[in-house]
Amino acid sequence: MTNKGFKDIFGDNDNKPKKENPFTKQKAQKQQYKSVRIYPEDFKEYRRLAFHQEKTIVEVISESLKLYKQKYEGESEETDN
Repeated sequence: MTNKGFKDIFGDNDNKPKKENPFTKQKAQKQQYKSVRIYPEDFKEYRRLAFHQEKTIVEVISESLKLYKQKYEGESEETDN
């Protein structure tokens, strides 16, 4: 009886998958999102808005921040005059 190693049994690349694992590929990329906590009611509303606009929740939140900044910065400029 001889002791066989892993390569003797399975070979080097015989059983290598044909496709690349998408989860492994994602880990190599740097994550571009950050997590925040929001109220459950706000999440439901963002999800509803995103669904009706055919956008992601991230896109809706980003757009809402831009609009909020425009409103806030616009009001501060008016009060400065």
